[in-house]
Amino acid sequence: MPLRLLLIGTPGTGKRAIGAYMEQVAGFVHLDFENEATREQFLGSTTTALRAWVGELTAAGRGLVITWGAGPVTQLGQIRRLRSLGIEPVWFDSDRGAAGPAHFADAARPTRFRFVDSFEPDGRFRPVEDVVAELLEPLPSRRLVRVPSTSLSSARIAASRIGADLRFRVAGGLAVMAGAAAATAFVLTGVGGVGQPVRVAAAGHTAHALSATHVPALPRQGILVSGRSLAGVHLGDTMATVKKLWGGHFTRCGGCKPAMWFYLYPPPSDPVGAGVQFSAGRVVAVFTLGGPLGWHSESGIHVGQILNNPFDAGPSDKSRWLSCAGYSAKSTRTAHNAVTSILTQGSAVYGFALTRPSISPCV
Repeated sequence: MPLRLLLIGTPGTGKRAIGAYMEQVAGFVHLDFENEATREQFLGSTTTALRAWVGELTAAGRGLVITWGAGPVTQLGQIRRLRSLGIEPVWFDSDRGAAGPAHFADAARPTRFRFVDSFEPDGRFRPVEDVVAELLEPLPSRRLVRVPSTSLSSARIAASRIGADLRFRVAGGLAVMAGAAAATAFVLTGVGGVGQPVRVAAAGHTAHALSATHVPALPRQGILVSGRSLAGVHLGDTMATVKKLWGGHFTRCGGCKPAMWFYLYPPPSDPVGAGVQFSAGRVVAVFTLGGPLGWHSESGIHVGQILNNPFDAGPSDKSRWLSCAGYSAKSTRTAHNAVTSILTQGSAVYGFALTRPSISPCV
């Protein structure tokens, strides 16, 4: 039977990039349950209809991979339902599997997940190819993490350990761009390959600001125009111009100097969208968050695309590869006093950034 996987876990762990890679390179069918319409269409069916649908999707020998952010304890019922259809749940987090017991601490009965760590020991993302190779390993090689029913006090202890590890793993401000930091209350410190680092503090009001009522006017298929704009926002635009283009529903980073705004799609548990950084009231950086599918460059590079030999550069290539926290950035100095960057996780395109030369794409 073709392999059927459910990749589930905490935000910012690369589930979408891995799902996209498995679709494009390994021939899997990829369903993103962060898309509400897809999730409701799939899970809204009867179990009999669902079993038939899964059979149709994999009838030609193709594997099936579903990506889904961890939700409330009630989600476990749907996870068990998917497991009954031969879909194996795989847990992703940044604390060696310990986040599962904390997240589902109020579960009435234990649940077991296979665990895959998508991070290197130093906090960088593992190459997507290596993670996928582990997912395809035979059963004896797999690691399991048990999610027991546990007391609230135990969950708080586990969450404390997770918080400490997360602060280490996402140290480096553009981990915010990977969608992890904007949904937490941790303080992240910027590191830079070029230019000035930025200190990012996701303020305590973030959880309210990321509520489903805060839906930005971001285009679902934003376009990067090299050296000029991203989804219509140009370097040098005023705050008023950004509000006119993208709307006023954004999360303001209260501790950021210069100012930074985050525009996020729901659901807030695994944010996707874009961010803007300002200096003296004008845009100095605009970037994607969380790998928004559908966004692409005018030259045809799109989020989720798998690049062939992405680190190979010819003699005429003037770009620089920077190692950021959680991803890499291929940055090229372009016209109009700008740097255009393609963000990657392994060989998968994760997003884009357009910055002034004085601002690092590892914001």
